[in-house]
Amino acid sequence: MPESYYFESELDCPWMTVDVGIRYTRESNDVQSLFEIQSVRVIGPHQCGLSDLTHLINDDYIFDLIDEHWSSGDHKDYGDG
Repeated sequence: MPESYYFESELDCPWMTVDVGIRYTRESNDVQSLFEIQSVRVIGPHQCGLSDLTHLINDDYIFDLIDEHWSSGDHKDYGDG
């Protein structure tokens, strides 16, 4: 069964910085771990009418953030969310 994880990050672009919460799952076997993005949501009062950014952000960028979060050792299983 996949394990669920969550962390907060800042997404930067030339004209704005957005605070987001990133939820993802990890499934692993003896050979590899597979990550799947569950959601990328704006947090805080400055949502500008958008709260769910999951399909608007480049997946490679989010997977890089997930890899960084995972390698930092600063993760814990959030169960069902």
